[in-house]
Amino acid sequence: MSKARDRSSKQDVAPAVASRAQNNFGPPPTPSVFARTMSVFRREFAAYFATPVAAVFIVMFVAIAALLSFQMAGLYTRGQADLRSFFQWQPWLGMFFMPALGMRLWSDERRSGSIELLMTLPLTTRDMVLGKFLAAWAFACVALLLTT
Repeated sequence: MSKARDRSSKQDVAPAVASRAQNNFGPPPTPSVFARTMSVFRREFAAYFATPVAAVFIVMFVAIAALLSFQMAGLYTRGQADLRSFFQWQPWLGMFFMPALGMRLWSDERRSGSIELLMTLPLTTRDMVLGKFLAAWAFACVALLLTT
C-alpha cells in the first residue's frame, strides 16, 4: 500500500514540474547597456576606496595643487585674490596624475588575475571600457572637489 502511495505522489509532482518548465518564456531579459556599464562603474569606483590608493592619490593631488597655487604662483605676493594661479597649474597636475588613474584600471585586473573572470562576464568591451572610464573620471572629480 505504501508503494502505491509513493508512486502516486511521484506522478503528481512530475506534471507540476513539467508545467512550471513550460511556463518559462525563454531566457531572462538581458540588462541594458546602462545597467551593465553602471555595474562596472560601481565595482571600479568602490575598488578605489577599498585600498589606500585613494587616500594617497587625493592627499598628494591636493597637497601639490596647494603648493603650486600658493607658493609657486605667488598668490600671496600678488595681492590679488583670484584663481588664476590655480587654473594655471591644473593642466600640468592633470597631465601627471590622470594617467596614473588610467593605468591602474587594467593593470590591477591583470595583477589580481580577475581579468579572465571579467572577460567571461556577459559584458561587451564597450561596457567595460566605459564603466572603468566613468569610475576614473568620478574619482578625479572627487579629488578636484577636495581642492576647494
